[in-house]
Amino acid sequence: MDIYEVEVFLVLCEELHFGRAAERLLLPQPRVSRLTASLEQRVGGKLFERSSRRVRLTPLGEQFRDDLRPAYELMAAALAAARTAAHSTAGRLRIGFIATAAGEALNRLVRAFESAHPDCELIVREVAIDVPLDDLRRGEIDVLVTWLTFDEPDLTLGPTIDVQKRMLAVADDHPLTGRDSVSMEELTPYPFPEVPKLYRASRFPFMPSQTPSGRPLTFHPHVVRTVNETISMVARGQIVHLTVASLSRLLNGTGVVLIPIRDLPPVELGLIWCTAHENARIRMLARLASGGSTWR
Repeated sequence: MDIYEVEVFLVLCEELHFGRAAERLLLPQPRVSRLTASLEQRVGGKLFERSSRRVRLTPLGEQFRDDLRPAYELMAAALAAARTAAHSTAGRLRIGFIATAAGEALNRLVRAFESAHPDCELIVREVAIDVPLDDLRRGEIDVLVTWLTFDEPDLTLGPTIDVQKRMLAVADDHPLTGRDSVSMEELTPYPFPEVPKLYRASRFPFMPSQTPSGRPLTFHPHVVRTVNETISMVARGQIVHLTVASLSRLLNGTGVVLIPIRDLPPVELGLIWCTAHENARIRMLARLASGGSTWR
């Protein structure tokens, strides 16, 4: 049934007057009459007896009113609760992040949000780097902090909170170690880790399959699943790894060093969320992140 038909019917049950019902509903009286007639046609019987002097419910109308009102009240309560949840910053906001996204930019944003919205419970947890979007789509987190390289129709790419230079991770005894910088064009002889397709099939692939000039890169057959697994393979000289400058905080004592890559643009770190799951808390976090200097 059309929600307007239900509302018109229940208001008319109370007023038993088409003019007064129209005033309460802020509708033209002919519209109230048409909706009532449409509902009677859908039901298959008269719900009201009409005369020049009065309107009253038929026995069918009384039964229909009594059966319909509890369901309508439940629906109205559910709608009101949903509206409150969608527009209230109170409640819980779950932020996920991948390992390479952890650091000062994320920490500062979290602290600023907690200070600005003490009525919101903030939960921050790491997500698997090989399937970072799964928790987001299952509704287990509300926002993901990751590199803004994805191009998925169900996702909203929010504001940037940091920008990182591209770096090459190599073993400390690798032939390239000690260089001030390297070009992607020099790296075709060295195997990179195979990464999940998610990082290759995007608008700006975090891990390209070729150099800027179009020369194919070499990939190790093993698909890495975690940052520590990748670092271990780099330290053992099995691969070199395309990463970001912030990875340096995880490399102390690992035997891995970073070299700047001069022919790849920097990559942006920011917020991603499922468009269909957007609510007031997500919007407040995005608005705060967009403010830049107000929290950095």
